Amino acid sequence: MHVGWGDIDNYEVYHKIGRGKYSEVFLGYCKANNSKAVVKVLKPVKTEKIYREIKILQTVYGGPNIIKLADLVKDKESKTPCFIYEHMPHTETKVLSR
Repeated sequence: MHVGWGDIDNYEVYHKIGRGKYSEVFLGYCKANNSKAVVKVLKPVKTEKIYREIKILQTVYGGPNIIKLADLVKDKESKTPCFIYEHMPHTETKVLSR
């Protein structure tokens, strides 16, 4: 599987909005199209897991409740992969449940 990596310089990261076992997620900004973005910075994992997630996201895109994977970038020095998603305004579940 060939992955086309985009330019990390097209993005700015503002603040952390979440984290998981394999990643940290940040609110960001895409300079290329002047819009908000979500930047998922992956923790060290096997390359196969990264490619599997990319393939799954590409396969299910277009289905209901599926967010768009907008770009894939790597940090120039550390080579840490990052997934760039479109930003979707929402209300957090903990706020809704009050």
